Amino acid sequence: MVRNGPGMFKIGDTEYKHWFDGMAYIQRYHFEDGKMYYSARYLESEDYKKNMKANRIICSSFGTLQFPDPCKTLFQRLFSYFIPDKQCIDNASVAFVTAGDGVYAVTESPRLVRIDIDSLDCLGEVDIRKEAKISLHTYTAHYHNDHDGNLYNIGTIMGHCYVFTKTMNPLHAEGTDTLLYNHTQLVRVTANFHATMLFPTYTPQC
Repeated sequence: MVRNGPGMFKIGDTEYKHWFDGMAYIQRYHFEDGKMYYSARYLESEDYKKNMKANRIICSSFGTLQFPDPCKTLFQRLFSYFIPDKQCIDNASVAFVTAGDGVYAVTESPRLVRIDIDSLDCLGEVDIRKEAKISLHTYTAHYHNDHDGNLYNIGTIMGHCYVFTKTMNPLHAEGTDTLLYNHTQLVRVTANFHATMLFPTYTPQC
């Protein structure tokens, strides 16, 4: 069993402003020979590595804007409040989702981090936007799946539309391509339309 959640709220002399913002702390419980073993570590996402290298919060999150770089000019520091270096975080501190034979740490962002279920090492990152070819601003951390292992989710393009996605189970893909984002389909829904999506059976993953 693995669990996920925010675990580090202070880095150097900077602190996160919201409970959702802390660096992801992943935990594993497993049983062997009648004993329970526990292991845990921080998820080494790109956000985590950048913050640790700087010993301060330099990546924006849900309720905390990135702190301006003191090496920037006055105008560069001002712009950093309004134009972040990247649009979506990868501090995946909310939950896990299983896709095919992979386990991914997720948050309210289209960037997912695959982990090794035994060592809790990061195995790489998947960005759903690559297949969608759109600038998703949010992407929920609460996926649904069907009996075939396909995933369903919803994201938003702020001020434009909602995006419903279906990610095919990579294990059912033809050939050897098992990259998660290569099997994502999407449907856009603007503010002028409503859509009802019915699936035979699904199981929430949260």
